[in-house]
Amino acid sequence: LSEDAALAALTTYPALVLGIDKQAGTVEKGKMANLILTDRPFFTEKSNIVAVFVEGKMYRQEIKSQKKSSGKHGGQQKFDGTWSYTVSFPEEPQKGNIFISTSGPNFTIQIEDNASDGKRDDAKDITADGNKLTFSVIAQLGKPTNVDFDLTFDGDSYDGTILVEGFGVFPIEGTRISSPETKSMFK
Repeated sequence: LSEDAALAALTTYPALVLGIDKQAGTVEKGKMANLILTDRPFFTEKSNIVAVFVEGKMYRQEIKSQKKSSGKHGGQQKFDGTWSYTVSFPEEPQKGNIFISTSGPNFTIQIEDNASDGKRDDAKDITADGNKLTFSVIAQLGKPTNVDFDLTFDGDSYDGTILVEGFGVFPIEGTRISSPETKSMFK
């Protein structure tokens, strides 16, 4: 699949199928400006989102320089513990906690939104590589919605992005609240 075909599969083709190609799907005067800007070609590995436009309003994403992780142990970031998170949605930030426990190569991750009355979502498809951690959860956003997390840790803090199915990509950041004392942090 060529880059042009992949881009069309994400932009012009869905707009045409949905019958909104007069308002969306391409960047033109008079159309909705829902797009992302990156610091290098979109399909290039390690491209960074610089800004997101939602209906013409720009939301900047600070690109943090890559630095050596101070929280590595034997080449692997120490992920265990309770971590805060803040997702920068256009309307207002969403906050909560991420609970991470490791046992050898196995991970248990749960997400709890501050507005969820203590309900936690279990992560799936968990992958760790050095100081990077990726996983998915099914969140209840009016209907079951897949949310993909792509996080880069540096000691006791992290940042990254989440991809909310049907809504877009949003920046996320957080810090370690506590290290694991017992496995009782999991419900």
